[in-house]
Amino acid sequence: AEDEHIVEILQDYHHKNIMNKKTINKLLKVEHGIQMRGYANVMVMTQCQPMLQLHGSHTTSGMLPGALKHQLVLNQMGKDPAQHHSTDSIKESITFDSGVHLSCDYVTTEMHHQDPSGFELCDPTAKKIVCEPLVALDGHDKLVSIGFLIWGVCDKW
Repeated sequence: AEDEHIVEILQDYHHKNIMNKKTINKLLKVEHGIQMRGYANVMVMTQCQPMLQLHGSHTTSGMLPGALKHQLVLNQMGKDPAQHHSTDSIKESITFDSGVHLSCDYVTTEMHHQDPSGFELCDPTAKKIVCEPLVALDGHDKLVSIGFLIWGVCDKW
């Protein structure tokens, strides 16, 4: 019964994209009062994850059919019509919604293939206003006729 409880906890952590064994070890201790000690328990966790079908993103990307991976990325891109989400946020959204871990490389490649213009919108330099030196000169022409020149200079950087 306790093993089934630990399996459910590990599956929940996997669904939440918590995959680091040290982090899982700390969370098990803090949240559930389960203390796993030493290197041997980390090795047990490493051996249990494939048996429980808890694979990392590169393994999952290799195992899933191309059409399914393609559709998962397209569904998440469809939820962002303004095209402001990064590859990391798309990847995290896929994991959160479906529990499927795709590699960042695959998500990036697929997003570039589907909508290359979206990356231009996300470019951090695309939104910045380039700072150019501005110099404004203002002369009072009414006073030039009597020999009194007044100029106003405004210098902004």
